[in-house]
Amino acid sequence: MSLKDEIIFEGNSFKTQVSQDISGILDQTALDRAYQEVHGKSKKYRKIATIPDVVAIEILTKYGIDLHAPDFMHHPANGRKLRHILKSEYPKLLLNT
Repeated sequence: MSLKDEIIFEGNSFKTQVSQDISGILDQTALDRAYQEVHGKSKKYRKIATIPDVVAIEILTKYGIDLHAPDFMHHPANGRKLRHILKSEYPKLLLNT
């Protein structure tokens, strides 16, 4: 997996671009999904998705939701919002729908 940061200057302003090869993450998520179908879901721990850094940055930029904030999981509404965003925009990253 590689993450590439890029700063582009256009006149007096600049913009940043971030890219990441997530093919390995998509492959692992498909394997995790297949494993759950065969072995069932854990009652103690349920993984919702694998979220690459580039997607976490995009969610932060578009929705103002910081997945890496220390208190993110202390607010149940954050989990509901995240699940909705993942279902609608990043379904291939989801393990559980």
